[in-house]
Amino acid sequence: MRQLSAPTARQPRRAAARPSEGARPKEKQYRAVHPQSGPSRALWLGGKLAALAVLGLSIALLRWLLIAPQFQIATVLISGNDLVPADEVAADLPLAGTNLFTIRGRRVAKSIERDPAVAQALVRPRLPNMLSIEIEERQPVVIWEEGDTRWLVDDDGRVLGSGDRPLDGLQEQLPSAVGSRDRSATLPVVAAPPELAIAPGQQVDVGVVRMARAVTPRLAELGLDAARLEYDPARGMAIIADGAYRVELGFGDQLDARLEAFETIFRYLQQSHTPVQLIDVRFLERPYFR
Repeated sequence: MRQLSAPTARQPRRAAARPSEGARPKEKQYRAVHPQSGPSRALWLGGKLAALAVLGLSIALLRWLLIAPQFQIATVLISGNDLVPADEVAADLPLAGTNLFTIRGRRVAKSIERDPAVAQALVRPRLPNMLSIEIEERQPVVIWEEGDTRWLVDDDGRVLGSGDRPLDGLQEQLPSAVGSRDRSATLPVVAAPPELAIAPGQQVDVGVVRMARAVTPRLAELGLDAARLEYDPARGMAIIADGAYRVELGFGDQLDARLEAFETIFRYLQQSHTPVQLIDVRFLERPYFR
């Protein structure tokens, strides 16, 4: 008879051991990598030392460039200026003994452009010790006269500076003048009341300036080169012809028509030998003379 053995009881599986709450997890360990010894380490150290040497030489060179006397500005070359004297430009710039490499061209240019006669300035350092300044000036078209004071004025009505500034470099660019004198003989003169009290950089009536430019050649064609232009804020512009009679032009609107009316009356008076004290063309519907 076959004997059957009783089945053995299944052993329960052991649960994986869990770390206790206070236990720290194992940390991964890394092996430090050190530069290789021998030729590779020597090359690495040599490269570092060479970089430090180049840096030191660069600093020494920069320091030498900033303090070397041969790079201190000795000459300031100014060109393009007719109205602004070069001595004035140089005197306004504290450049004596300044190192060329410390010059900020745009800052120097802005300082020069504060003069209302200067439209633009370009500043360029030139080795070893020269500073080049190129100036572009605004062009005067009229002399504005207030009593004994005269001002140069451009086409926008901007007051550029004193009328005593030399105009020799502008002679070929300007039209013939009416009632002008001395060094400013190429510009028309507008006499204005001294109460206006203008100064460089301020504006005058641009309409009056453009009237003066338009009237000047027309008077020259009529042989009135000695005529004088006057401006009154209440009445506009007038022409004083040879000190004998006055022509009231008014303001700038319809200027061509006013000038044509004046020329018609002027030619009639010449042909008829009629003496006159006043010609008034301010009101085109009824111009008159007396």
